[in-house]
Amino acid sequence: MKPNATRVLLAVALAAVVQRARTLVFATPRTRSRHVFRRRTLDELSALANFVQDPSFLASVASAWNVVQTTLTPAAELVDSLEKVQKFAETWRERELYEGNDAKTHVDKLTEGIEQAVDAGNSVLIPIAQEADLPPEPIRGTPFEQLMVAVLQNTSVAGVYALHAEPGAGKSTAATLAALELKGRRSNEVIVLLQNDLERQLESFFRLSDVKYTAEIARPFFTSLKNKGIKLRLILDNVLDSGTIDPQTADRLRALARAANDNLHQVIVIVQREAAAQEIGGLNGDATRKGNQMPAEFYRWSRGETEELLKSTNIQELLKKPLRDDEAQLPDLQARPPRPSGCGSWRGT
Repeated sequence: MKPNATRVLLAVALAAVVQRARTLVFATPRTRSRHVFRRRTLDELSALANFVQDPSFLASVASAWNVVQTTLTPAAELVDSLEKVQKFAETWRERELYEGNDAKTHVDKLTEGIEQAVDAGNSVLIPIAQEADLPPEPIRGTPFEQLMVAVLQNTSVAGVYALHAEPGAGKSTAATLAALELKGRRSNEVIVLLQNDLERQLESFFRLSDVKYTAEIARPFFTSLKNKGIKLRLILDNVLDSGTIDPQTADRLRALARAANDNLHQVIVIVQREAAAQEIGGLNGDATRKGNQMPAEFYRWSRGETEELLKSTNIQELLKKPLRDDEAQLPDLQARPPRPSGCGSWRGT
């Protein structure tokens, strides 16, 4: 993780821990296990179950995570795996760009590239590396990571599936961890993670000279992958958080949704606001939907997870370094108290 991003995150986390230690109403219930994988008790789940659209949702998430947890990849191996994924991304970016001519040849080359990657064990692609790398000891088993693991393993989900959680919930890290954890577990699947700038990411993944060619390439490419027996799980993370979806972006999402739905591929869109998730879910009938999930508060970090982060990082060394101009907000973040949560968890600032 880049130093400035790490320091801001850790300062917020430290402020949360200190404030919660002083304020009884924010304290984590003592009955909750400190173990990362048992951070939500059955009583807590039952209390929130009435918010879930599908009664079998909680059981499905728990079942999916339990399967993964039995063979959970060590943290050091995940960090190493991300480095290999980023190297694969470098070779992907060297592929020729499509400029509006001979779409079939371009699609054939993309399909061949994915086939070769899957055969070589490179079943996770992040075309443009995320801004912040994984920490040396990432916190595992957060509720949002468990949700991502469950959705990525759901073979019945096709088209666009929108999920949301608050800022500071660790969505990007959870999505990266889930993708890396599931890497290679199914021989016919490839997971692609696109983060931040949607247009730039679509151009990078589909190898386009201009994002306007997205629909022209996406459908035949998705069809070609299906014909080869390859299932694509495309994650769009933090690409639509700037506000209302503009008409051009909506059209591109509809094109992706229809192409994915018709070919049994999956597009997961992760946003911060529930309203944005609902808007995405209503774009194109059955091809787009808002995903089943718990209320946003459920995906806040617990005190135990925050303390685990602090223990795994030399926070004192980071915080005593002089701030640059772009880090001037750090003292304000340190002084800002955590926001209360009905789930006994910390809401990131």
